[in-house]
Amino acid sequence: QDWAPPCHWGGQPHPSGGGGGGGSGTWDAISLVEQGVWVTADRFRGTRRLLAGLDGMFPCMVGFVRLPPRARVQLHQESTNYLVTALLPLDADAGDGKLHSGEWTRALATGDLLMFGQTYSHWLQNASGRALHAFVCHFYHPGVSDVERFALLLLGALQAAARRTE
Repeated sequence: QDWAPPCHWGGQPHPSGGGGGGGSGTWDAISLVEQGVWVTADRFRGTRRLLAGLDGMFPCMVGFVRLPPRARVQLHQESTNYLVTALLPLDADAGDGKLHSGEWTRALATGDLLMFGQTYSHWLQNASGRALHAFVCHFYHPGVSDVERFALLLLGALQAAARRTE
């Protein structure tokens, strides 16, 4: 599949976070939801309808990621216990890549949904000679109350504002 425009891979490439298996290279993302807010206006309507129909699922971040060939990157370092991540590889052939989370490793395969918590260090590895694409959804653990979720969103917005002023 061609990922050229109209898909815009957002802003600067994200450097690997290091730690937990290390990393090499960068990864790109198309953000659909940031801090619980849909950010792509009227684009990706089908994806938006699908997510809106998931009763009781509250996304924090949703998007597509592109991992370069032969890269190993840590996508996040938050080590949180209130977010759950769903990773859906969109074009991974057998042996193309792996997801490492804590003590376990899983092979990536197109259409095979992998879910994991962000409590443990986690990273992706692309062993193929071409870019690997995946759909990623970080959503709040079902045990997080509405008040806690809004407080976490507020803290995230304050942290983002503080980073912008640095």
